[in-house]
Amino acid sequence: MNTVCEIGRIVNELELKTTTNGKSVVNFRIAVRSYGKDNDDYFFNCVAWGSVAEFICKHFSKGRKIGIDGELTSRTYETEKKEKHQVVEIMIQNAEFCDDKRNESGDDANMTTPSKAEPTTSETEDELPF
Repeated sequence: MNTVCEIGRIVNELELKTTTNGKSVVNFRIAVRSYGKDNDDYFFNCVAWGSVAEFICKHFSKGRKIGIDGELTSRTYETEKKEKHQVVEIMIQNAEFCDDKRNESGDDANMTTPSKAEPTTSETEDELPF
């Protein structure tokens, strides 16, 4: 089982991008409060594809509280200096409003509104060993 559910605040500005194949994607980070001994915040990299990415970019912005569920993924990439890096991120399948701010039209945005997720496959799925 690989399921991640988090509620946190969006840390950076959202930018909807389009791949060369015409697929929408957004990458961002969320801050999640820890209620443990030290009350530290944890930061998670997130990625959403297709209609989920479009939903997030349309209805959320930096500082908004968001509820997400998805799965944990990891990928590696190589820099121009031939250094290899590994990235762990949450592949978002659904997103929900979690704060009581109002949107620009004045409608309540505190309703729970899950997005309709498309299959969240990245362009590199064919490279998976299983």
